Amino acid sequence: MQLELGISAEEMDGETLLQIYQMFCRAFNIKVDKMAEAYFRERGIKDLIGNFGIDYRPYMGAKFFGTRGGNSVIFHGYRAPKDKRKEKREKEFRRLAQEYFDGRIQITT
Repeated sequence: MQLELGISAEEMDGETLLQIYQMFCRAFNIKVDKMAEAYFRERGIKDLIGNFGIDYRPYMGAKFFGTRGGNSVIFHGYRAPKDKRKEKREKEFRRLAQEYFDGRIQITT
């Protein structure tokens, strides 16, 4: 499942992107380190707006993706390729995003 936010990549800033990544990490039980914080505040937003999007690996096996799609941004990822709790974690990621944005941005899956 992916999380689609009704906001363009150009409207986002590094702090918002970092908050989204931290929600993903909280849902998927991944530690956020200083290197990740620096990446999402600085380079991550540039990658998201650029042609390739975000393809971030917090550690071997885990992935976090972000792509832009017109007036929306799509995020998804996993803790491990064959994570048996992936669906539960994805639902938690969505719940955290809905709580954080509190109706200010449309969220679809």
